Amino acid sequence: MRRFRRYPPWPFWVALMVCASIGGRYWIAEGTGRIPHAAEGSALGRSFVAGEMEVVRVERPDLLVVRQRVPVVGNAELQLLEARLQLLGVEASGDMHESGINFTAEFLLSGSPSLELDRRRLDNAGHFLGYVYVDGYLLNEELIRAGFAKADLYPGDNQTMHRNFVKAEKEAKRAERGLWAKKPRIDSKYSR
Repeated sequence: MRRFRRYPPWPFWVALMVCASIGGRYWIAEGTGRIPHAAEGSALGRSFVAGEMEVVRVERPDLLVVRQRVPVVGNAELQLLEARLQLLGVEASGDMHESGINFTAEFLLSGSPSLELDRRRLDNAGHFLGYVYVDGYLLNEELIRAGFAKADLYPGDNQTMHRNFVKAEKEAKRAERGLWAKKPRIDSKYSR
């Protein structure tokens, strides 16, 4: 004897709820004008691609808000994606925050920025990850070389980039640039 179900099976309802929650979050984010979390964009089939991009603003020396026309899964048209981009292999310090932001902004204005990607696409905070080139120069590496950031190495990322970042950090330390500058000693009759 065949048994008929009155309602669709439970996986159908779970899938429906997941789709509704993702769609609802996207719809609400679009209406508020806020920048969506990177995980929201990738869940909707949107992700940055290697190539030209537009920098909207510099939030930190190693964190940019960028805009790029990207392909969307299931759609023939390119759509505009605006999200935060964390520079791979770079950890900016709070000590050099303002100077680092100025350096990054000036570097980006010196030419046309383009994006290169690695295996990891998102960090733990949900920011997209990438390497930013401006007319052949790598912003990630130049921030470290100028002493505005430290090399932040992660297993699995591009090993050639790792070596270049470590070499740039050693060069900044030797030249005592930025973070590695010697602090002036204050000698007084009260210090010991």
